[in-house]
Amino acid sequence: MKNKKILSAILAFSIALSPIVGSTSLAKTINSPKGMVTTSTNLNVRKGPSLESQILFKLEPNSSVKIVDTIGDWYKIKLNSSYGYVYKQYIEIDKSSTQEKEGEESKHQYDKIVDTDKVWKINFNKEIEIDASTKNEIKVKDSKDNPISVNIELGDDSKSILVSSPVEGYKLGEGYTLTVGTNIKSVSGSKLKQSKEVSFGVRKHLEQSLGLGKYETEYVHNDREYEWYIDQFNTGTHNYENCGPSSVTMAIKWANPSFDKTAQDARNTYRSEGGWWYTYDITNYLDKYKIENYVVEDITENSVKNQLKDGNVLILCIDSNYITYNPNKEEHVGRHYEFGGGHFIVIKGYKVVDDKTYFEVYDPNSWGEVYENGSKKGKDRYYSSEDVRSSMDNWWPYMIVVSSNNNGGYSRERSIVNTKDIKHMPGK
Repeated sequence: MKNKKILSAILAFSIALSPIVGSTSLAKTINSPKGMVTTSTNLNVRKGPSLESQILFKLEPNSSVKIVDTIGDWYKIKLNSSYGYVYKQYIEIDKSSTQEKEGEESKHQYDKIVDTDKVWKINFNKEIEIDASTKNEIKVKDSKDNPISVNIELGDDSKSILVSSPVEGYKLGEGYTLTVGTNIKSVSGSKLKQSKEVSFGVRKHLEQSLGLGKYETEYVHNDREYEWYIDQFNTGTHNYENCGPSSVTMAIKWANPSFDKTAQDARNTYRSEGGWWYTYDITNYLDKYKIENYVVEDITENSVKNQLKDGNVLILCIDSNYITYNPNKEEHVGRHYEFGGGHFIVIKGYKVVDDKTYFEVYDPNSWGEVYENGSKKGKDRYYSSEDVRSSMDNWWPYMIVVSSNNNGGYSRERSIVNTKDIKHMPGK
């Protein structure tokens, strides 16, 4: 009986938790596995995951390759700077290569992964006195220890406290900590004996119609409130070759909202009689209108992400054959058109969905095609990081950065790559 009296005098609480490891900055890094060719003769490496696809080159028996993706019965592999597809049954996985690397960027493991509008419910065993002192004991901070403004109120049963999300919602990719202090009293005067901290990351449920996946855990985009997308289909006589003029005009419109030139104007400036634009035509045209730009050789996923996090957009010259074709007419992931080759696109952001990074693209090749809602199919298209890297490695392994710090000056002296010393490639 005495124990029951002591127990009833103690104020206790609970927060429902389900430990979850999320994606990108929420998960552990696993290396791309390596494999070895097990055939007794040379193994064909093909351009796509099909026996009808073109043979790019051959691998000798016992060759070692890096596996970057699995598509049905095929592995997508990387050998030096080249990518291709091989039949899975002829590759033996090196299991040791799938272990976590020491020294890689550490990833966070949170107590819980929540939605952007999460409302926390803290349950108590007694009716709670809600006042300024109680509210001061419940705090939410971000990963930089900045306090987050949340609404704290008493639940309908008077034995719970509800902690609402900030008005703008929790940010994707950010980590937070919910702290419950001890200076919380029940109506009868009982106090908490222990404080508690709960760490949490943030996710967002995606529309399945996009084709990206289920949970978005990071989203960075550098869009504008005004329209700056251009469909090369509507760019005049040489529209078939106008991905370059269209992409650079989009980038300039993004950097300078007062820019009123068209893709046709760009075409009339260089190669007015037709022909593919080259990457130096892009940088020359940016310089012509004093748009700050520079060329970068580091095209790793993290490098691309960092440029986007800095608020820039990127112009790439790719081989679009390496962007996976998606025949689904309403999904936004992958290439919506069947043909491929040298091609210019603009990257303006990225999403991390279910552990996978997709770059948000303005592809000028909508070619008049629209979704059911009327939006252009090349606008806000999502290409996987692996596909984008392959498309660059196999065509032009650089990126043209169009700076958010557009001050009307040239940046040639800031170029990470001297554009006079590299091979330039065309796109149509």
